[in-house]
Amino acid sequence: MDNMNNDPEMQQMLARQELFENMSRIQKVCWDKCMTEGVDSYLSPKQEKCLEYCTDRFVDAIVIGTSRINQRLSGGSR
Repeated sequence: MDNMNNDPEMQQMLARQELFENMSRIQKVCWDKCMTEGVDSYLSPKQEKCLEYCTDRFVDAIVIGTSRINQRLSGGSR
């Protein structure tokens, strides 16, 4: 099992899987938040802006959270 954790190919596959899961989560959360007016054949400008801001904030939160976790794991104070 330890060999699998050190395998670069396995690490890359796990990273891709995690990225896909995060993207799916972002898509669902932002879609549910922004598509309150219903779905037409196109997005309204309000819906487009909402989706853009929502995904940007979600990605920012993931980046900040990951950074803080990495700092704690490496012994940093913040």
